[in-house]
Amino acid sequence: MMKEPMKMKKYLWLWAGGLCLGGLFWGASWAAVSCSADYVVENQTASGFKATVRIVNHGDAVDGWTVTWTMPEGQKITRLRNGKYVRKKGAVSVKNNASNRKVAAGEVIEFGFQASHKGSNRIPVDIALNGTRCAGTVSPAVATAATAAETCEASYRVSEQWNSGFTAEVKIRNDGPALAGWNVAWEMPDGQEITNSWNGRFVQTGAHVDVGNLDWNKDIPPGSNIEFGFNGSHTGRNRTPASLSVNGVKCTMAVITPPPSPRPASCEATYQISDQWNTGFTANVRIRNDGDPLAGWTVVWDMPDGQRVTNSWNGRFAQSGSHVEVGHLDWNRDIATGSNIEFGFNGSHAGANRAPSSLSLNGVACALVTVAPSPTPAPTATPSPIPTPTPSPAPPASPSPAPTPTPAPTSSPSPTPVPTGPCQADYQVTAQWNDGFTANVKVRNNGTALDGWTVAWTMPSGQTVTGMWNGQYVQTGPQVAVTPAGWNRQIASGASIEFGFNGSHSGTNAVSGVLTLNGAACATTTGGGTPTPTPVPVAPGTPAGLSATVADNAVVNLVWTAADAYAQGFRIERRTAGGVDWTLVAETAAGAPSFGDGTVAMGNDYEYRVYAFNAVGNSPPATASASLPTLLKYGESQYQKQGCASCHGKDGKGGFTNKPLVHFTADQLATLTEIIRVRMPPSKPANCVSNCAAGTAKYIIEVLAAAASGGGGGGGNACAGSPPPGGRALRLLTRQEYQNTVNDLLGLSENLVHLLPEENRVDGFDNNVATNLVTSIRLEAFLTQAEALAAKAVQQNWNALLPCTQQDAACARRFVEAFGKRAYRRPLTTEEADAYAALFGQGSFREGVEATITHMLVSPNFLYRSELGEAQADGTYKLTPYETASALSYLFLGSLPDGELVSAADQNLLDTPDQRIAQASRLLSLPRSRNRVGHFVGQWLLGTSPYTLPEKDQAVYPRYDAAVRSAMSEELIGFFDLVAFESTQSFPELFTANYVVVDDTLADYYGLGRPGGSGFAPVTVSDGTRTGILTLGAVLSRYANSNESHPFKRGGFLYKRLLCRDLPLPANAGFIQAPQPDPNATTRQRFEFHSKSNTSCYGCHQYLDGPGFGFENYDGASIFRASENGQAIDASGVLRGLETFTPTEELSFTDLPDLSRKIAASPTAAQCAARQYYRFATGRREASSDSCALDSFLQTYSANGHNLQTMLLGIVNAPGFTVRRADQ
Repeated sequence: MMKEPMKMKKYLWLWAGGLCLGGLFWGASWAAVSCSADYVVENQTASGFKATVRIVNHGDAVDGWTVTWTMPEGQKITRLRNGKYVRKKGAVSVKNNASNRKVAAGEVIEFGFQASHKGSNRIPVDIALNGTRCAGTVSPAVATAATAAETCEASYRVSEQWNSGFTAEVKIRNDGPALAGWNVAWEMPDGQEITNSWNGRFVQTGAHVDVGNLDWNKDIPPGSNIEFGFNGSHTGRNRTPASLSVNGVKCTMAVITPPPSPRPASCEATYQISDQWNTGFTANVRIRNDGDPLAGWTVVWDMPDGQRVTNSWNGRFAQSGSHVEVGHLDWNRDIATGSNIEFGFNGSHAGANRAPSSLSLNGVACALVTVAPSPTPAPTATPSPIPTPTPSPAPPASPSPAPTPTPAPTSSPSPTPVPTGPCQADYQVTAQWNDGFTANVKVRNNGTALDGWTVAWTMPSGQTVTGMWNGQYVQTGPQVAVTPAGWNRQIASGASIEFGFNGSHSGTNAVSGVLTLNGAACATTTGGGTPTPTPVPVAPGTPAGLSATVADNAVVNLVWTAADAYAQGFRIERRTAGGVDWTLVAETAAGAPSFGDGTVAMGNDYEYRVYAFNAVGNSPPATASASLPTLLKYGESQYQKQGCASCHGKDGKGGFTNKPLVHFTADQLATLTEIIRVRMPPSKPANCVSNCAAGTAKYIIEVLAAAASGGGGGGGNACAGSPPPGGRALRLLTRQEYQNTVNDLLGLSENLVHLLPEENRVDGFDNNVATNLVTSIRLEAFLTQAEALAAKAVQQNWNALLPCTQQDAACARRFVEAFGKRAYRRPLTTEEADAYAALFGQGSFREGVEATITHMLVSPNFLYRSELGEAQADGTYKLTPYETASALSYLFLGSLPDGELVSAADQNLLDTPDQRIAQASRLLSLPRSRNRVGHFVGQWLLGTSPYTLPEKDQAVYPRYDAAVRSAMSEELIGFFDLVAFESTQSFPELFTANYVVVDDTLADYYGLGRPGGSGFAPVTVSDGTRTGILTLGAVLSRYANSNESHPFKRGGFLYKRLLCRDLPLPANAGFIQAPQPDPNATTRQRFEFHSKSNTSCYGCHQYLDGPGFGFENYDGASIFRASENGQAIDASGVLRGLETFTPTEELSFTDLPDLSRKIAASPTAAQCAARQYYRFATGRREASSDSCALDSFLQTYSANGHNLQTMLLGIVNAPGFTVRRADQ
């Protein structure tokens, strides 16, 4: 074992090396485990029983499986079906037969057996698949199973339901022997997901739910009840489970109460302008929800006088023209009935500042109350500071999820114990002004652990709490009581409760005396506050006449005038134009109303704001902006301004002086720069120096000389003068990339995707740079995996890991440098290598290797791949050779660079377009690149992983099973690969192919001839029922309901995924009920009537309906049909806005093959495919800064006949692939 000191300092320097994750920790969801198990005792006698075991494979496909468990009561298997078993004492091992050895992702292993028992028959708790423990069992072991087949009665009651959620209560009567522990299991029939729960330990894996006992409710005597409840989400259908089981025994189902009808939506809004000045104002909005509980909200209004929101709090703001939309944040998405949504903002106005005439909540107009601005200005520009002393912000009102019934154990000690020892309280006034103050409270729990708490005190001077964070308060007269915010309910012994608040006072602000915790008086210390605050002067006025000028494209000079004599100083803040966060640049004294900002970078537009401040607070800001073009654009302007064009001609070919400049080459850039700096212009030498000289020389060579030689605008000069499209970034490895990387690095074959938290998808892609960061949950998962992987690698691949045999300091150093170069995808710095080498002095050599691997696997240098680049003279940043190698490798292989790429980086052979194309072509020719391309294709077309196709209602589609879903996923990837790598490589073939790529399972499902053999192969389809992407089973099944086709979903798929058109969400938001089934009508007739009867929806449905109805020859599980309910299918329609996205552009089609041909011939559709690939490759949605690079990429793709390999390869030479801008 490793020495203890090494363990203690194990992760002290994990995040060294210039990368910091401070501020990146917020909540994320865990992914599903790799398998889930359901062990069901179907019937039981006095000495025997029959059981079925069902294992769902949530990991990668397996070729051969072993399921193991331990029989807890010495039960013996006497006969087994669908497998081969071996039993040694209590250990059972079941292996596959030849017929069921292959199990794809999402498929089920199922076998059954007969066995004997000796009177007790507890359920196993350690079922594992190929050594991986499965979800679905609980520990400690559950109680003895009953001695009869029907020994429990269950009721599952939906007690409340709203648009997208519900509350359910489960009650199970134990009609068998006493239970000393229990596990209740069921399957959610409509994909419902549990969001929070009470009175049980809940685990949900896909549709499967397991609920285990807690300590206080594990013992259930005969005739007593198991009771628990939960809140859940649904997507429209919310049927109750068909059955529930207790400890593997199915219960009889009691009559289930149907859910109540949702209350009609209703709300009351208050829009209060709390402060106003010459050009700005502060507004607060409060909306009371009088309808059903909300699990997410959007508030919308129109500004009547062109006001603009400048910054905001407690909501996600978006403004387009006068239209404002505010969406929820993670912590305030759930709003109970009767609770409030509260947010606020600062804004600008041009004189008039009327309140909106209406506000709507999720599309429903609210009763509106408006409040004029207060005549007394607030002490600060932002009316209510919201400090966040703990990691998780607390909502200002109604933080508890909606609805949240109070857990009520049937027999247990009180869930909120009173402390058994003293408590210590600290009440500190941290800020105070004329009529208000801010206070922070910290209470240390010196007693037993708490599950719920109340802190109370008496306000000594009649103060009033006006707002609170990290707690919920009730004030009655001077008495204040604070309870948890929800997330901070549980307080361990020795831990502290921390919250804060803003309050008002009437001139006297004495601090509180004794505070109590759950009724027990605490030893209390206080500080801050004064009984009679000293009045302070008013806040200073807004600085006047702010101007921003740029000197030599390098310094922004700001000048302003103080508005009055109250200012004690000025604060200057800056952000990139259109950005969100402001950065403090400097503070100046009251007598210094100017500042020169020399920290700017070329190629950026900046916004500035300047505040005057004193002890009272800040003035409203004065604002200005400055634009710094790229060095090339600046040089172009100076070429004119300095008079170069008047002598040498606008084109640089000589002008009237006949002195051309176009003979200068790139090798002469430094020479030309020096000539300009010293000699030019002739009338005023040395007037153009520094950036002026460098930029002018760059413009002459890269634009004028290139154009004169016929090379302008092409190759390396594409987008010359435009800033790089992407900013410097650190890109977190996706789960798939992490799995590929550690397996390649360590020589393992681990399935890790489902053991890591899921990514946040943007436009369907899992690699978005801005939304995927290391959170506390992710870090915990990475730590867990790093330790396990390091131990396994040392055990299994010791010889392969080490570059030497002798176990000494020199060998340790060689290992650190060689392994570190692969892990970090670059050579280690000397400091890094020294730090890792030092680990070998704290234990054995083997422990040093394991510790080094562990530390590297949790370093940000491993978890993130760098696209920071190195600074260039023009203000841009160019990727290093090693960063370029990583960009190529992760784009085409989804893993770390191989030896050939690393060697190319070592020799700087990735700098030219030809070098990058050569490497990209090599990588794309490798077989493993097909998986990476398939990863893109699945996310492009399905908006998710290609291996996560939805389940269907088995009563409607009994043939649509796990094997069919798996085959459809493979068909999707195989079809694209065949077109792109083996057939024409052309985009049109994706929509006109007269073949499918299927195996026997899918061929039988489609009703086609089998391809023969054991794998997937092309099969010609001569009847026109399968014609490429629009008829792929994965696409048709993904965009449908569980029990029927869905024209609107399929129409939306065509516009969003294939045409890159963004249709807005419906104005009324929420869930829209599909039209009711009608046995006498086709799906088209029902949906057509539904659409036309909602005229307010026609703006979008005029686009969706036509193409959506074109899919109607295919049911919800992708099977072709010529008729429905006795009527012939009408799959004709009108496609609007194919190229222009305007409703007046109409194309009629007769059926889906006809529609496919029109998509195949569409330049918009062809370019959308490349646009989607651009998003995948860059890890972001394109912005205005991408316009030049994206246009260049699309033009190359178009010029090559929309060749798919050109699309895949051409991205590496698109402008900006190796260059980044310096975002601030």
